[in-house]
Amino acid sequence: MGTSRIDVTPAVGTFLSGFGSRNKPSDGVYHPLSAVISFLSDGNTDVLLVSMEWLGFYDLTKPFRAALSTVTGIAPDRIFLMATHTHCGPALPRPVDIRRHDAIDDLYFDSVKTKLCKAAEKAMQSRKAVRLFFSQGWCGFAASRRKPDGRGGVEWKPTLDAPHDHRVPVIVAKTMRGKVFAVLFGYACHPTGAGDVNQIGGGYVGYAYDYLEKELGEAKAAFFQGGGGDQKPFVRNPESGDFRRLSLAEVEMLGHRLGLAVMRAIHSEDGFEIVHPLTVKQSMISIPSEQPDRQRLNKALQDSQPRVRNWARHNLDLLDCNKPLNLEHSLESQSLLFGRSLAFVALAGEITSELALNIQHRLEKRFDRVVIAGYANHIIGYITSSRQHREGGYEVVDFARNWLLSGSFDRNSEQKIIRMLLKDLQFT
Repeated sequence: MGTSRIDVTPAVGTFLSGFGSRNKPSDGVYHPLSAVISFLSDGNTDVLLVSMEWLGFYDLTKPFRAALSTVTGIAPDRIFLMATHTHCGPALPRPVDIRRHDAIDDLYFDSVKTKLCKAAEKAMQSRKAVRLFFSQGWCGFAASRRKPDGRGGVEWKPTLDAPHDHRVPVIVAKTMRGKVFAVLFGYACHPTGAGDVNQIGGGYVGYAYDYLEKELGEAKAAFFQGGGGDQKPFVRNPESGDFRRLSLAEVEMLGHRLGLAVMRAIHSEDGFEIVHPLTVKQSMISIPSEQPDRQRLNKALQDSQPRVRNWARHNLDLLDCNKPLNLEHSLESQSLLFGRSLAFVALAGEITSELALNIQHRLEKRFDRVVIAGYANHIIGYITSSRQHREGGYEVVDFARNWLLSGSFDRNSEQKIIRMLLKDLQFT
């Protein structure tokens, strides 16, 4: 195994991605952004894991994979591009950001791609023989933002009366002498506690890196976002019942809490050694979205919310130009299997906690442990469980309008994904 870390902080003045309410360029940096590259090999199968402090890779997935594959010789389907999902990273070359800002810094992304390729080569050159271990910690600051409203729907408010996952899965690489060499850890929670601040930073993830750097010394730590599509740091505004915006000092404390949970897991006696060999599985599945008619779109042009009007205008423009609406969305699944001891499943969507838990439950009939990572590769949007789809809410309806999609994803997406994974991982 080999690792490398690079700085990927964009220049101040870059537009940021993640909050539609921001319409001005960034005016500072509250925490630098980084990317961690991890090279894994069992002698037969080579794998590259990239953890980037961005909102996601989206349309950059194919060119970044191609560049990394060229310099490393690793096939694109064995390159995992995972984002921490910070909402204080650079605006991306994806349709919603281009329409919103019309100012994408292509030179920045070209420079990051070049740096990432050099870092991947460095990671391969620095490889050492290691033993891998899996352990699990606990960190309790995540909460669902889908509070039941008592009428079959949900409100955007913090609640523990909805599915959430406080586990902290940790993969630890140790040298033959038992020294910690690298750590891969996850948590299921949006890094958005500070709200739409107009400064560059990685949320609690960056501060967790700071904590672990002090504790681990030269060992590199890399984060992956779990099924946190519907989760935020649990701090309630006592007056409104909504989420309270945190100060950066409070966000730093969350990062330290997560870092402490990782360290506890590393030193736990409840972990187990991960068995080789490595196997990589990749599949694509089509997720349909709803098709709106002109009558509905024209009515939406009169809506009081700008995002609804913008969504309607976008889709009407496509129809007026005789361009078909995009009604099929290709969701990628990548599974990194360590024998039967661990399945690391990376999905190209904002996976909710309930869906991630349901997938884990089905897959754990074969593997000792199953870890779900969302926000990987070309993210297509929020994917909920079938039960959550019936409730509606932001992750079902509103996000599709923010992203300028044709409409909500199919309510049977959960079953389609699980069937794909059961087949891909050769279940009977």
